[in-house]
Amino acid sequence: FSAAARDLVVAVQRAAGLDVHGLSVDVQPQLFRLARDDSQYPRYAAVLADRAGTRIFVFSTGELVDTREVKGEKTRGRSIGGWSQNRYQRRVNNAHAAQVREAVEVLDRVVKAEGINAIVLAGDDSVLPIFRQELPKYLAERVVEDMHLPAMAAAHEVMEATREAMARHNAETDRQKVEAAIAGHRGNGLATLGVEETMAALEKGQVDELLIAASLRDIAAGAGAQRADGPEATVERGGARLEANGSARVADTLVTRARQTSAKITFIEEASQLAPFGGAAALLRFKI
Repeated sequence: FSAAARDLVVAVQRAAGLDVHGLSVDVQPQLFRLARDDSQYPRYAAVLADRAGTRIFVFSTGELVDTREVKGEKTRGRSIGGWSQNRYQRRVNNAHAAQVREAVEVLDRVVKAEGINAIVLAGDDSVLPIFRQELPKYLAERVVEDMHLPAMAAAHEVMEATREAMARHNAETDRQKVEAAIAGHRGNGLATLGVEETMAALEKGQVDELLIAASLRDIAAGAGAQRADGPEATVERGGARLEANGSARVADTLVTRARQTSAKITFIEEASQLAPFGGAAALLRFKI
């Protein structure tokens, strides 16, 4: 049984909707769908920069969770010539450079505090190259895309545009990771292909990163289901009573064991990439 008064039930409000509503009763937590939803809406930073200032947004689970602003120094155009004009232009350029450096410092603090691994740069095309030049290497490596956006774009407009950039980035990294797993399996042996191989590697703590199909339909049960320990779970979905066996149990066991061994989890959205391997593969820390 469970009792809310004893804090055994915790309600979590999410802006991003869930594609399935259900209640499962099992000897282990059903983590597949929760982990997949977090993967689909990763935490990332979006930087909207122009000469008037910089806004930094942090998005997670499909909503805005933090925002910072660095305002630039106001400057007025002046119609003068000669050395005075040159000095004025240098002052303007120095003011813009100082504003960019301050914005980068704020971004640095946000990335460290929030544990952010992805950044999208957006805004004025004349400012973004300057912004990139000021980024330290570890921040520059996190930039997934540059794009043009109006300086006064609202937060929801920034989120919509940058979410598309993140989707493109994730699709490319998914492809690269599956290719690395195939190459590792054929080459140095630091990868597994298939549910049974991957389950065995998880049990030995070998897995550095689990690659798993984003849809339960694309995960083969087969022999892997025999490794998913414990009695069958009862699941209530939409008024129907179902048994959580086969692919659902295998997927939950893979994800749970990855969590237990501190392995990273990547959900591969394109089904065809893992289809030849039953929907599961892994990159290994070591081989035995």
